[in-house]
Amino acid sequence: VGAVRSSASIRLVSSLVSAGAPDFMMEDALISYVGCKMLVASVHERGGWEAVDRLLREPPPSTEQILHPDKRASGEAPLEVSLPDGWEGVLGEGWTPVRCNVLGELSTRAVVRGWSKEAVLGMRAAAGWGGDRDAVLEGPGGALALLWGSVWDTPEDARECYGILRGALGAGGAEGDAWTGTGSDGACALAVRGDRLYCL
Repeated sequence: VGAVRSSASIRLVSSLVSAGAPDFMMEDALISYVGCKMLVASVHERGGWEAVDRLLREPPPSTEQILHPDKRASGEAPLEVSLPDGWEGVLGEGWTPVRCNVLGELSTRAVVRGWSKEAVLGMRAAAGWGGDRDAVLEGPGGALALLWGSVWDTPEDARECYGILRGALGAGGAEGDAWTGTGSDGACALAVRGDRLYCL
C-alpha cells in the first residue's frame, strides 16, 4: 500500500509540475501523502492501531499537527485568533469581506515562501505558528486584499516571522514594530505586537 501511495504522490506532483502549478500546491500535495503517512506512523508507534483508529475519528485540527506529530502527542492545539475590532472597515468604504478562514502553518509557510522565493525561509518563518485568522476583502473594480492576524508560540517567533516578511518585501530586517510599503503584489503593511503579527 505504501508503495502505491508513494507512486500516486509522484504522479500527482509530476502532473502539477507539468501544468506549471505554483510551489505551494506541490507542497500541499506532498504533505497530503508524505506528512500524513509520517503522522500515522508516529501515532502507531506511540499507541498502536487503537491510537490510529482514534486519529481517524479525531483528525488533526490543523496542518501544524501533521507537520509536527509531537504536537499532537502533547495535545498542543492551534489557538483561536480574532481579527482586531473594526477590521471590516480597515480599507474604508467600498470594501466588503468575502471570506474568513484559517491559513494554518502549512499555508503560512507557503505564503512566506512565495514572497521570499526561498523554501527554507518559509519553513523557518512558520515554525513557531500558534494560530491565525485571515479575511479576504473585495473592493472597487474587483480588487482583492488579504488581512491576516496570527499568534505565535513566543514573541521571538512572531518577530522572526515579521523580520523574514520584511526582508522578503525588500524592507530589511526586523527593526521597529510596524512597516508599510509596496511588494510584488501591491501595497502591504506589517505590525508585530508581542506574540501577535498582523499583515495587510
